[in-house]
Amino acid sequence: MNKQEVRLHPRLEVRLPVRYRVASGREWRYGRLANLGAGGGLLEISRELPTETVLGPFCFSLSGSKWGSDDEIETRAVVLRVEESADEFFRHGLAFLTLQGEPYERVRRFVFENLEARGQ
Repeated sequence: MNKQEVRLHPRLEVRLPVRYRVASGREWRYGRLANLGAGGGLLEISRELPTETVLGPFCFSLSGSKWGSDDEIETRAVVLRVEESADEFFRHGLAFLTLQGEPYERVRRFVFENLEARGQ
């Protein structure tokens, strides 16, 4: 039987730098988003985080700009699943917890416009 993934929010393959803090910590950590949707994304980092870990703040820019840019989006996220990849990164499936209003619309519009431009 084929397992078909059904998502409420479509995902777009991206390569966006992110910075985040584990909710219980003070240290900024860095990684990249490999895909993005209005409901979450796929975080690639060199260390494994346990499922149910809350990340916040979790920051990224749709333009790929570095930290503190005018278009930076800040939310909180939770780790839903983790996979180790062949390239020694851990891929963490995230759900956004606090993305709403204008930032939510910016992400949703970014994903749909880019999927449409790519013919997907």
